Amino acid sequence: MPLLGKTEADWARAHRETVDRLADPQSMSMLIAADFVGFYRAYQLRWVGGMCELLGLPTPPEEECVDLASRALAWITRRIRAALPGAVEAIRLLHRQGYALHTASGSCSLELSGYFEGVGVRHCFVHL
Repeated sequence: MPLLGKTEADWARAHRETVDRLADPQSMSMLIAADFVGFYRAYQLRWVGGMCELLGLPTPPEEECVDLASRALAWITRRIRAALPGAVEAIRLLHRQGYALHTASGSCSLELSGYFEGVGVRHCFVHL
């Protein structure tokens, strides 16, 4: 928002609408790629580009879009507080007891890293 302009409310509205569009099965079929990295890149390009389009802003070049998406996700995920009650305490206890903790998720490691950093347990994991 500070880099491209408009208000927080404008970006929130554009984000909701863009994510809804991206979740549409027809839109998802356009994101087919050979691997997850290709899919993720295409998704990020459509996410940033879609929001810019809705806000009447020029879409930055591809590499800048990818960088903006990465920076936005790093900022956003560190502010999410959606852990199940007791989850943070359980993670810390297992870590203190010497367990090697790993994750499995529908999110990529960049996003998981932010979530876990936000709730204060990123240091508990073997590799993120």
